[in-house]
Amino acid sequence: MTGSPARSGQDRARDAQNKFVRTPESIARDAECLRLRSRGETWKRISDLLGYGGGSNAKKAADRANRDVLAGPVEDYRNQQLMRIQAMRREALKVLERDHVVVSHGRVILSGPPPEEGQPDTRTPMLDDGPKLQAIQTLRQLDEREAKLLGLDAPTKADVTVHKVDPQDLELAELINEAKAKNAAERERIEGGS
Repeated sequence: MTGSPARSGQDRARDAQNKFVRTPESIARDAECLRLRSRGETWKRISDLLGYGGGSNAKKAADRANRDVLAGPVEDYRNQQLMRIQAMRREALKVLERDHVVVSHGRVILSGPPPEEGQPDTRTPMLDDGPKLQAIQTLRQLDEREAKLLGLDAPTKADVTVHKVDPQDLELAELINEAKAKNAAERERIEGGS
């Protein structure tokens, strides 16, 4: 791949919005850039060999290739995690859809008064909402984890203003406060004396 001619912006592949897209050829070229850099070539030399139009463009190409190398295992891990989440979600949904009865000391608790002697027991088992509520909580946690894996949560934005304060500013503020206090005391003395 060495010795490729320089590529201008006109002959690079673009999408429907006229943005540059990576092709198999450009991906291979970026990988070659990274390989040359790992052998100790300078960014300028790599740019000259591969036609990047400058050392900074060659560095950007190596960064892209580096991200490509990491993207495969990361994507595999993400897919494995998503499959685990889906399996856990199926089990939690089964728990949510089932009715659960209250059991105490190994016995099912029945609702209503016990039947009189000789009468059939028509009481029904008391339902336990605890497992369903736990399943709902589990489903909520699984949804949050999935959203994080897929990057669906919008980042939290903070509006932060930094004010640099130096010792002179603090001294000036202290002098102003002292002057205000003296003026207030003087005003009170004058108003109180009239």
